[in-house]
Amino acid sequence: MNLAVEPKAQGTNPNDRMCYICGRNFGTASIGIHEQKCIEKWHLEQSKFPKSQRKPLPQKPVIDQSIPRTAKEEAEQYNELANQTFLDQARDECPNCARKFLPDRLLVHLKSCKADPKAKPKNVLLQCSSGHRVKATDKFCSECGDKLGQ
Repeated sequence: MNLAVEPKAQGTNPNDRMCYICGRNFGTASIGIHEQKCIEKWHLEQSKFPKSQRKPLPQKPVIDQSIPRTAKEEAEQYNELANQTFLDQARDECPNCARKFLPDRLLVHLKSCKADPKAKPKNVLLQCSSGHRVKATDKFCSECGDKLGQ
């Protein structure tokens, strides 16, 4: 007799709402609490960088209320807008392949992503292990000396 419980597939609850900042799903009762904490975390992370290198907080999606929708349709519309906001505004672009990643995942990606020798890298900023913003073309952090991509 198999007593293992199958995990619930993510996003199957029609009441789940996606956080537009981190991309995670939450129930309707907890999304408001989470968003406040996620905003605080965003500002805390961005405060580690010089003002010229800080990214603005992603804009919260707004649903057009003039179009009548069921609660399920409204949730789906919000989640689509939140997902698009997260994909467009909360991630950093790889200077080699132009794919987008969360800042901590971009460093891992750069270890295996090889630059096209013909392509010129874009002026993209990364985070070193100490949290400083560093140009993607640099090999070391100028503030703390950490080697990038390790």
